[in-house]
Amino acid sequence: MKVVFVGSHTLDVAEIATHALRQMAALPPEAVILLRRGRKTPPGQFERFILSMADSLGIDVEWKMPGTGRGSAFVRDVEMVKEADAVIAYFNEANLMAGGTGHVVDKAIDSDKPVFAYGPLDGVVERVGELEPA
Repeated sequence: MKVVFVGSHTLDVAEIATHALRQMAALPPEAVILLRRGRKTPPGQFERFILSMADSLGIDVEWKMPGTGRGSAFVRDVEMVKEADAVIAYFNEANLMAGGTGHVVDKAIDSDKPVFAYGPLDGVVERVGELEPA
């Protein structure tokens, strides 16, 4: 099973840390987490956090990087979703379903993949959207 974990770059990781750790701990033993990163830039705070927690739980991680050229990050996102069995996304309260993380969720919905979106609302992580195909 492959699961994409994505989070808004403006998200405060401390607000979702316990929730994300529980989501990872509930994955089956053979699960692989797919994470995004830039071609020349280091992983963001969210991705570093997920990597650290996955390592501590013994979960394999695969990095997905864009190719070259305009729009390659969007192509990377589409390919990553195609490869995945599900998507777990985290947004900050002010930007629900926005940016590149929103793009990944949109592509998962377009591909009829299970997607679960969460955000910290008033200090509590709540589900802010989902798609569980029949």
